[in-house]
Amino acid sequence: MKHRPDPKILVATAFPPDVPGGSPWLFYQLLRGVDPTRVSWWSISGRPPEHTSDRVGKYQEGGLPVRLVPHRRLVALKCFLLENLWVPYAAWHLRKLIRKQSPDLLWILGYGWAIPVLHRAVHGLGIPYHMTVHDMADTEGQVTSLGTGRSAKFQQMLEDLYTGAASCDVYTEEIGEEMEQETGKKHDLIIHCGAEPEEMEKIRNDIPQKNDDKIRIGYPGTIISEDTFARFMAALKMLPSTLTGRIEVHLFGIHSYRNRAWYDPTLILEHGYLTDDELDRRYRECDWGLAIMALDNSNPRYNKFSFPCKFARSLSSGLPVLCLAHTGTTLAGFASKYPISPVISTPDPGGMAQQLCKVFSEKLDPHKVRQEILNCVESEFNSEKNRKALFSIFRRISRTESLKQSRP
Repeated sequence: MKHRPDPKILVATAFPPDVPGGSPWLFYQLLRGVDPTRVSWWSISGRPPEHTSDRVGKYQEGGLPVRLVPHRRLVALKCFLLENLWVPYAAWHLRKLIRKQSPDLLWILGYGWAIPVLHRAVHGLGIPYHMTVHDMADTEGQVTSLGTGRSAKFQQMLEDLYTGAASCDVYTEEIGEEMEQETGKKHDLIIHCGAEPEEMEKIRNDIPQKNDDKIRIGYPGTIISEDTFARFMAALKMLPSTLTGRIEVHLFGIHSYRNRAWYDPTLILEHGYLTDDELDRRYRECDWGLAIMALDNSNPRYNKFSFPCKFARSLSSGLPVLCLAHTGTTLAGFASKYPISPVISTPDPGGMAQQLCKVFSEKLDPHKVRQEILNCVESEFNSEKNRKALFSIFRRISRTESLKQSRP
């Protein structure tokens, strides 16, 4: 019998299929071109099930009670209620959807309260699952919201899920090495956010022509490390007179930062919400992208394993990337390999200003920059390559399971 081109997939994770963010964006990239009727999606979210996307045929939510999500107050009580009441219900709800949809394989990503639900739900179903790991469960933020003991417990569950997976992909090489050390299991793929074929074509052919001496720095989405951004803004104000008035920081996103102490309307332009096409056009008009992480190592587990999607977003738009990050971060380690992504790690605005002056004073050859970006994107951030590799694994593990079940 001829195999179907794509297996029937059920995605189970923490987020709905229509929200912004690095992980959702990467999932949408990997599902590009897949028949939506072949994809079901379940999340722990309490959002109504009518929220979906054009890449998903069926969506159901697990009803996570927002008021019980622990943060700082009544953490122990909220965690107890979620763990003993909601998690069993959500796991039952997920297993019910799996039985109804009868997928060829599950695709899971564990984060936060999705981890205990998945740990309880996916074993013993007789359906292979592929696991994606983008974050560890015991970073500083998770310890704050869950407590030290529970975050460690969730991390152990994450590792148990990883061990039992038919196949795995990880977001960074560092995550892969850590998971292999803890579980003895090697990952199948490393998959970053990437550039689409049409974006690569633009990088090859669309060399921007500058009509002024402005230096435009673009930053799309939410500012994750505001402390780093505040130091960056302070450094920009210390630049020499040769650069004064030439720097513009363009913020693209639904969040406004006008009430922040570091906001300076003489330097910052907020664009607010833009359609995808308009965002792409305006972002490409910038001279630099910006990727930031914390400049200290107060959250070492996050620094060691996380990697901002904005790095790939900048390169996909044909922009070199200015990186601000502690030397111990994955961002600093990766970006330091390429001349198109200078790294500034000093937390002192004065020292940062000196390094920025050197970066901005260097005259860049746009053709050479584009070629270096293209080389990096093709080797490290190629979405089409990622899709082919991932779905090759999906077809393999679903076929293997089908053969097992068909044997007498």
